Amino acid sequence: MRRLGNFCTLNEVFTLSDLRRLIRKQSPKMVKAALLGSAIAFVLIAFRAPVYEIEATFKEGVEQNGAEGAMKDFFLNGLRATQQPQAIALMKSNQVIKPIIEKYGLQAGVSKTNLFRNLSDQMLSEFDQLPSEQDWFVFENVCYDGDHAIRYGLQFLDSERFEVLEGSTKIAEGKIGEPIQCGAAFFVCSKSPSRIQLRKPYPLTFSPWIKTAKKFRKNLKILSQKLNKTIYDLKFRSENRYLGTSILNNLMEEYRRYLKRDHDQTAAAQIAYLEQKQEELLKKMEVVFDEHSDYLKTLVKDNGCINLEDEIRNYLEPYQQMRARTLAIDLELERDEVDPAALARCQDLERQKGLLPRHFGELASLDILELPLEESDLESSRKLYSEYVCRMDQSKAMKRMLQTLKKELRKEDCDLGSFATHLKDAASQRLIEKASKMQLEDKKYYTVLELERRSEEIALQKKLLLEHIEHLGVIEELNIEAIRDKMSALQGTIHRCINRELAVLQGQIQAAETERKQALFDEKKLLQKKMEELRLLAADLPERWKLEHWLDLKTDLGKKIMTVMTELVESKTIGHHLHHVESKPLDPAILPIQAKKPYLLALTFLGGFCGALAVFCSGLFSCLLNGFPLSASSLVAMRYPYSGAIQSDLETFRRLALFLGRTKIIGLLGGQGPDYSYAFAEYLKKMGRKTLLIRCDFSQKSDAPGLLQWLKDDNVKLLYIDVIHSGGTTPYAMELLQMPRFKELLQEPCDHILLWQRAPLDAAETLAFLDYCEKAIATISQETREQLTPLMDWAYHEGNDRITLIGA
Repeated sequence: MRRLGNFCTLNEVFTLSDLRRLIRKQSPKMVKAALLGSAIAFVLIAFRAPVYEIEATFKEGVEQNGAEGAMKDFFLNGLRATQQPQAIALMKSNQVIKPIIEKYGLQAGVSKTNLFRNLSDQMLSEFDQLPSEQDWFVFENVCYDGDHAIRYGLQFLDSERFEVLEGSTKIAEGKIGEPIQCGAAFFVCSKSPSRIQLRKPYPLTFSPWIKTAKKFRKNLKILSQKLNKTIYDLKFRSENRYLGTSILNNLMEEYRRYLKRDHDQTAAAQIAYLEQKQEELLKKMEVVFDEHSDYLKTLVKDNGCINLEDEIRNYLEPYQQMRARTLAIDLELERDEVDPAALARCQDLERQKGLLPRHFGELASLDILELPLEESDLESSRKLYSEYVCRMDQSKAMKRMLQTLKKELRKEDCDLGSFATHLKDAASQRLIEKASKMQLEDKKYYTVLELERRSEEIALQKKLLLEHIEHLGVIEELNIEAIRDKMSALQGTIHRCINRELAVLQGQIQAAETERKQALFDEKKLLQKKMEELRLLAADLPERWKLEHWLDLKTDLGKKIMTVMTELVESKTIGHHLHHVESKPLDPAILPIQAKKPYLLALTFLGGFCGALAVFCSGLFSCLLNGFPLSASSLVAMRYPYSGAIQSDLETFRRLALFLGRTKIIGLLGGQGPDYSYAFAEYLKKMGRKTLLIRCDFSQKSDAPGLLQWLKDDNVKLLYIDVIHSGGTTPYAMELLQMPRFKELLQEPCDHILLWQRAPLDAAETLAFLDYCEKAIATISQETREQLTPLMDWAYHEGNDRITLIGA
C-alpha cells in the first residue's frame, strides 16, 4: 500500500521474510497479548456457573387446508399440498412462553455469585465429571409487569417464615409455598437453601417481562430436522438441570394447550359464521323460488311450452339451416369455380410468361426486343428457341477455350502439339504441325546461330497461331451476337402467342362464372327473406332465455354456496383438530447427567491466539499503511539494484567495484547502517585504484581538523593523503557542501572519490548531496519504499542505472 497525501493505494510489495521479521519484532507484544487474552478468556469462562443443555424432540401435526388450500400450496410451495409447520415461531411467542415464565418464576432471582465454586464446577465439567448439585432459592407463579427491575431484600426468620425488605423497611411477610405480594410483584417462594443464614438479607431482584422473555428465547433453540420438517429438535440451556428439564417439558405441553385454545376459538367462530350465512341464504332462496314459479305460469299460458328449450328449437332449427345454406352460397361466390383444365392451362401459360423476363434481362443491352420473324405457333417457337440456346452455349464454350489457348500460347514453355486436339481447322493444324516439328527436333547437333534461328522461327509460328486464334475469337463473338439477336426475336414471338391463348381461355372462364353467380344470388335472396321472417317471430326469445337462466343460476348458486361453506367449515375444523391432536412431544426432555463442556483449555488457548493475532494484525496493518521496512528479499522482488549485505564484506565489495566501473565521484549514503567507508576505500586501493575518501558526515565530533575547518576558513590548509575527515559537527552541512571550494576539491586527480554521508535517505540534505555524485551506494536498514523513491527518481530520471543498494 502506498500513501499519496491522505490516501492509500495497494502498491506495497513484501515477502515472507518481511513477515518473519515483523513477527520477530512484534513477538514480545504478541506474547503479552497472548497471555492477556488467555487470562481474559479463562476468567470469562471459568468463573461462570456450569450450564446444562436439555434436549427434547417434538412432532408437529400438519394442518390440512382442503382442496382449495391444497391447490394454492401446490403453486406456492411446489408439490407439497399441506401448510408448512410454524412451531419455531409459535413456541417462542409470548402466548406460549409467558405462562412458563410466570409458572417457574423466571422473573425473580437471588444473586448467587460463588466464583470459587463455579471454578471448581467448570473444571469438573471440563474433564467430564458431574458438578456439585445446586441448592438455592426456587420461585413460582411470579407476576411482575413493570418496565424496570426492582430490588428487595429477602430475610428469613426461621426455616419457613421470611420477610421482604425495601432498604431496611419490612414491606411484606410470608411463608414457604404461600403467595405473597410486595409492591408491584406477586410471587411464591417454594424452596429455600438447606443451609440458610437467618436474619441475613438476600438480594431479591424482579426483572422486567421483556428482558426475561429475551433471555428465555436466547437459551431456547429450535431446529427442524432435514429429513422431516415437522419434527423439531429442542434444546434449552439452564444452570439448574431439574428446573430446565421441567421447563422444556412444560413448554411443549403449553404449546399443545395453545393449539387447543386456538382450535376451539376458530371452530366456534366458523360455526357461528356458518349459521349466520345459512339464515341469509334461506331468505334469498325463498324470493328466487317465487320468481321462478311466476315465470313458468306465464310461459305455459302464452306459448304452450313447459320450458324455453322447446320454443327455441321451433324457431332456431329452420333459421340455422337457412343460415348455413346462405353461408355456403357466399363461399361458392367467393370461390370462383372454373373449369379445372382451363384453369390449369391458364396457370401454365402464366408461368411460362413469367419465365420470359429472365432471358430478356440477359439481352437488355442490345435494345432489340422484337426482330422480323415470320409468324409461327407457340410449340415451334419453343423448339427453335431451344436450338439457339444450345448454339449459344457452344459458341460461349468455344470463346472461353480460345481465351485459355491464348494464355497458354504466351507461355515460353508451352507444348504446341497439344493445341492440335482443340483447334480442328486446316489453317490451325498446319501452323501447329510446323511449329511442333521445330520444337521436337534434336537440338544437340545445331550451332548457337542455328538454335537462335530456330527459336525465332518458333516464335514467328506462335505469333501467327496467336493472331489466327484471335481471328477465331472475333468470329465466335460475331456468331454469339447473331444468335442473341435471333433469341430475342423468338422471345417476342413466344410472348405474343401466350397472350393470344390466355385471352381466349379467360373469355370462356368469365362467361361460365357469370351464369353460375346469377343463380346463386337468386337463391340467397330468397333465403334471406325467410330468415327475416323467423327473426321477427323470435325477437323476444333472448330476454326470456336470460330470465329463465338467471333464475336457475340464482337457485343453483344458493345451493352451492350452502354446500361449499358447510364443507369448508368442516374441513377447517377437522384440519385444526388434527393439527392439535397430532402435535405432541416425540421424545420428552430427560434429566441431563453432565453439564455442557466449557472447553476451558481450548477457549483459553483460542483467547491467547486471538490476542497475539490482534497484535500481529495491527502491526501488519501499520506496515501496510506506512510501508514495510525494506529487506534483501523485498528489494529483489521489486527488482531494485541490490549488491549484497555489509556482513559479507568481500563479496559485496566485489559487486560494488563492478558497479562503479570507471566512475570518479561516488556517494556513499550510510543512512542508519554501519560505517564501511574505510574498509571499502582500502579494498579499492588493493585493486590498484587511487582512491580519496572524503568524510562529509558532520553529525559526529572530531578532534582532528578537517573538511569543516577548510570550508569555513580560506586560510586553513587541508592536509591529507587518502582520507579527508569531517572535522566536527555543524547543522549547516548542506550549505557548506554547496560552496565553490568543495567543488574544486572534487577535481583532485584520482581514480575514485568516495563521499561518505550519514543522513536519512529521504532527507533534503541527502538529495542535495547527490548533485555532486555520478553514482551512489545507499545502505538499507529500516527504510521503507517511500523513502527510497527520491533516490530511485534521481537514479533513473535519465534512463541510467546510477545507484545500487546494500543491506545493513
